[in-house]
Amino acid sequence: MTKKSSNVTPRTRFFAEDHALEGFQEQRFRLHNGRTGSRNSLESYCNAFSPDSSLLAWSRGNGFVDVVRLRTVSDDPECQKFHCNTIDCSQSVMAMVFSPVSTKIDSDKSKVFLLATGLACGKIKLWNPDSGELIYNLMDHRVCITSLSFMNDKELLLISSSKDRTMKVWDLNDDGNMTLTLNKHPLPILECSCSPTAPLICSVGKGRTVLLWRLEHKRSASYCKPLRGHKNDVTSCAWSPDGALLATASNDTTAILWDPGTTQQLLILGHVNPLPEPIFAGGANGSWLTCVRFSPDGSQLATLCEDNRLRVWNLWFNKASRSTEVNKPGASCTFSPDGSTIAVGHTDGSLSLLEVEVSVMPLKHLCRLAIRRFMPPAALDEVLLPPVIRRYLQYVPSEV
Repeated sequence: MTKKSSNVTPRTRFFAEDHALEGFQEQRFRLHNGRTGSRNSLESYCNAFSPDSSLLAWSRGNGFVDVVRLRTVSDDPECQKFHCNTIDCSQSVMAMVFSPVSTKIDSDKSKVFLLATGLACGKIKLWNPDSGELIYNLMDHRVCITSLSFMNDKELLLISSSKDRTMKVWDLNDDGNMTLTLNKHPLPILECSCSPTAPLICSVGKGRTVLLWRLEHKRSASYCKPLRGHKNDVTSCAWSPDGALLATASNDTTAILWDPGTTQQLLILGHVNPLPEPIFAGGANGSWLTCVRFSPDGSQLATLCEDNRLRVWNLWFNKASRSTEVNKPGASCTFSPDGSTIAVGHTDGSLSLLEVEVSVMPLKHLCRLAIRRFMPPAALDEVLLPPVIRRYLQYVPSEV
């Protein structure tokens, strides 16, 4: 007999400014573009780490992408220098992502992680980040690309979203052919993200829209359900590493954690205390959120806000959340694969790297990650478990 999940009343948490700088290393360095231009042409809209942490790429403005090799062969700190490779994309780069697995481009070359870049003109270009060689040039979107995400590491399916209100599926194992178009959004899509453990896609956009999709095949997808709760445009979304949680960020000053299986809200993270009334949350409020990202171990959530602060929320443990001020409005943030660094892109085309305290997770949290990675919500409901354990596996916040 299948047990149905009980309704959960979401908790609202606000940021404690008395712990504002705790846990961040004061040392940071900024990677500059060294070029001049207008503010809009220099904005760093996106950045990405390769899955093995060896490469960091970011859009520095004017159509250029810098790819920095972070690993060096020398153990002498004085000899360790960042090797930078610049790629000219010819158009402003609005989104980027590395492929989840390395690919052998030619028979006589070693494997590399492909770098996919989404451009303001609607094109998607995939590059060899080592040589700067253009591998694929994908064209079907009519206007600006807003995000890119890979579905899995087996079929190498690339999902793109655009301000033309569509998402498209591209098969990189079939010479980058476009196989499917998804078009349920009534207004421009601002970001899409693929679940790391299931064939699910979340797409968010203008008009408070949060939609879930199931990609049954590269040529077939079904619309699942909308998630309702935000009161302004939804700007960003991210999945937890076990695929059990979905985070969305909005211009209504909140980030919401959802159970995608039940569409229930589990936690509301407020960036203004108290939360603004709906009439104010729906307009300019000085605390629009631009980006949300989970840490690789799923214990922390980073949010980037219009108030020039990067906040890192400790979600499940009795630890203070942390924040730091970014000297210029940030457009993007990304955790490194080991969780020790957050890359923040700025509106002047530069990038800041902030060191984050990494601690050993409790064994029960590691067990939860392992169980939820392979057990979907329906399977979890069929197992007879004590209520306390069930609620813990479902990430239901404790009452205290």
